[in-house]
Amino acid sequence: MTLTWVLRSTEEHHLDSWDAASFFSLHDFNSDGVWQGEEILRTYGLFDKSNKDVPQEKRESILKELLGLLDQNSDGEVSREELAAFLGRSTLPDMGTGPGHHGDEEFEYEIHHWEK
Repeated sequence: MTLTWVLRSTEEHHLDSWDAASFFSLHDFNSDGVWQGEEILRTYGLFDKSNKDVPQEKRESILKELLGLLDQNSDGEVSREELAAFLGRSTLPDMGTGPGHHGDEEFEYEIHHWEK
């Protein structure tokens, strides 16, 4: 993910600044302390209606690539520590998957228009 995406995410989540731990917590959607594949794909917007035509093979490819970058112990999940270690040496790649993970169009509209 590009720096622009991270800064926009910081604004959307009403954060004063960005750090890896906060980013991880906000995107650990089931709050269990690790990112599973579904959470990673959701963070990248792959459950958004705009990506309904992305083939399952492409989703699996994106997940495999991201896990290859982030999952240091190859257990199929990404811990807070693994994400922090990765972000200490690199940035999350932009996978070209669109708008993000905030939910329905009404909620997206509110975040992007009303709250400015």
